[in-house]
Amino acid sequence: MFRQSVIFLCVSKVFLAISVVADTNLEDSLLYEVYNEHWEKDIRIGPPENLTVTVISSSELLASWEPPIDDDDLKGYNLIWRGGEGTGDEKFTSDTKFLISSLWPCTEYTVTVTASDKEGAQSNETTEKATTDEDVPPAPRDLEMVMSESSVDLTWKGPLSFHCVITNYSVCWQWHLLWAEGETIRGCATTQPTSFIIKDEYYAYSNITVDVAAKTSVGYGPNVSAWSISEEDVPSAPIMLNATSDYGFSEVTWEPPDLINGILKNYTLKLNKSGTVEEKCVGITYYYKLALDSCIAYNISVTANTTVGEGPPSEAIPVISRNNESPANLTCSANNNEISLEWSMRYPCPVDNFLISWQYHVIWSGADNSNETILEGTQMQYDLELYYNTQYRVCVSTLSSNTLTEDSECCEGVTEEGVPSAPVLRNATSGYGLSEVTWDPPELLNGVLQTYTLKWERDGTSEQKDVGIVQYYQLPLAPCKTYNITVTANTTVGEGPSSRAIEVMIRNNEDPKELACLANEQQLTVEWKIENTCPVDNFLISCEYHVAWSNTDGTNETLLEGAQTQFDFEGLYNTQYNICVTTVANNIPGGEPQCCHEETEEGVPGEPVLEEVSGGQNGLSVHVSWKPPAIQNGVIINYRVSWTNSAKAAGNLTVAGTEREVDVNLPPCETYQITLAAATKKGYGSDSVPGSVTVENFVLAESVTCTLLGDRSVKTTWSTEDSSCGILAYHIEYNWTTLWTSPYQGSTKN
Repeated sequence: MFRQSVIFLCVSKVFLAISVVADTNLEDSLLYEVYNEHWEKDIRIGPPENLTVTVISSSELLASWEPPIDDDDLKGYNLIWRGGEGTGDEKFTSDTKFLISSLWPCTEYTVTVTASDKEGAQSNETTEKATTDEDVPPAPRDLEMVMSESSVDLTWKGPLSFHCVITNYSVCWQWHLLWAEGETIRGCATTQPTSFIIKDEYYAYSNITVDVAAKTSVGYGPNVSAWSISEEDVPSAPIMLNATSDYGFSEVTWEPPDLINGILKNYTLKLNKSGTVEEKCVGITYYYKLALDSCIAYNISVTANTTVGEGPPSEAIPVISRNNESPANLTCSANNNEISLEWSMRYPCPVDNFLISWQYHVIWSGADNSNETILEGTQMQYDLELYYNTQYRVCVSTLSSNTLTEDSECCEGVTEEGVPSAPVLRNATSGYGLSEVTWDPPELLNGVLQTYTLKWERDGTSEQKDVGIVQYYQLPLAPCKTYNITVTANTTVGEGPSSRAIEVMIRNNEDPKELACLANEQQLTVEWKIENTCPVDNFLISCEYHVAWSNTDGTNETLLEGAQTQFDFEGLYNTQYNICVTTVANNIPGGEPQCCHEETEEGVPGEPVLEEVSGGQNGLSVHVSWKPPAIQNGVIINYRVSWTNSAKAAGNLTVAGTEREVDVNLPPCETYQITLAAATKKGYGSDSVPGSVTVENFVLAESVTCTLLGDRSVKTTWSTEDSSCGILAYHIEYNWTTLWTSPYQGSTKN
């Protein structure tokens, strides 16, 4: 009798379960046969070979192997892996490699592979071990925060079921300052234990958020967070900016504390006066105008207050309430154009400053103006210089912290007249017997102008003349003398200083004497004399003339240096001249012109203009025509026509000066050069440009004869002017008229 039995056989770490079910009649021998049958079947396939486990990452291993040597009945492989704390799994695969995933980092795994045949029998096992890579850790656990008055205590636990080595923890915090309009302050630190205290960066009345993350050699993992709110505290000291020293008050300005640490309620100003402290609650502001007693020393500070209480005071600023009383007992003493001011004060402490302001009207110029100056508060005297003859009003005011008092002490009056400053001498000309003097008024009249005085000095002798209120004067002076001229201005007080001096030499512009004009052919000379010793500036030579041969008129003029008393120039022939000499001073002709008259002689004329040379054919004469010379230099009385030929035979023909053409009979068979010259009573001028003409041979009309030969023939004979030159051909033309019929005419040419 057998009950159900299960026999486990462990072969190479692969479990083979064989269930043998027998009834009560199965004998032990039969059970043994079944067992032997399965056992023999298990060992028919060998194990996988060359198992290799490769680390892929912190969560993956790659298992690879080779098939058994005898793999004819191979069905697949059973893969089993086991890690720490009983983790693991198993898979069946027909491949010779398998990627094992979802593993723990830093964990050693045992990998076992067995082969399975088609009957389900298992081979012996093959085993290898491998450890996964490191990875970032999970978040720490159970972060707790404990808030105190000045620190934050943090504790936490490390990640659960994590086998890698944690090198440290990162602790980062963020303060959200509730009293600073959401300002955020951040900080971080690293630690190895699982606790940390934030105390160097602690802020009251703030929301704090803390993040803690663990780190391996790979890096940081995710963080765990917690937050809390710190309690209020008293604020730090405000920052005092300024406290002014004004009359009866101080304008105090400050900035909020760096750390308000809660809900700000107000500020308190503290006034320490000789050990006695007064307080003034001023609300939430950064400016306050404190009423103070004059001339008293204070130390002023400020504190801030939250609901918890009052914080420490700011740095104290020493302040003395200034004195800005109005000046008293002002006196003004005038001397010429200077005014001396003096005043006094009642209180013992000085004012900040005194403002001296003045307005004035300059009587002699009509100008109005004003000015001011600031003195130190300890000074109670001032000397003011104004213009002479000026109405003034001067006021002294107290100036405290750049603010004027309402009341001022004033005085007014008129400064005395003074002598004027020097006029500005602009020019003094060197004229004939006078100097034209011009000037500008003095820059400072200093009173009512009475007159100007011109002064001139020569050879140590001085003279002067009051000329009234003018700025121009013609001063009569002797010619050929050197003067130094100045000008002064005068008020009722007296005469002012002289202007700069201008040296003037009065020029000579006397009329020329003993003027004489001389002519030699076309050259003219003008001479004259001057009686005074110094020269004139210039002489102006002006000339009017009439050219007789052309019936034309003209003028010209020349400016000479004043030392010159003779002028030579080349005129025109046969011309009447009226020459005048005038003295010029300062570029202005003056006096009476002195004149003389002269006429130049005739001269030989210029070249005529040959217009035409033509003719000389068939016994005609040579025709010559021309124009008179452009420059005749007198009356043309004759023209001379001249000719030459290649045989150097020459001849000429005289024609009356009124003629403009002539015919000339010249021997034939020659080429002639024809020229023309004009003559005045001074003689012939130059020949014209030559013209050329050729005179040809010709038949003499009187030599032609006709002789009847027989009934119908006529003999013709002739002779030429010059039988020595050849004839190329003759042109013969004859005409007839029949007498025996009605009139019939004809002609023939050969």
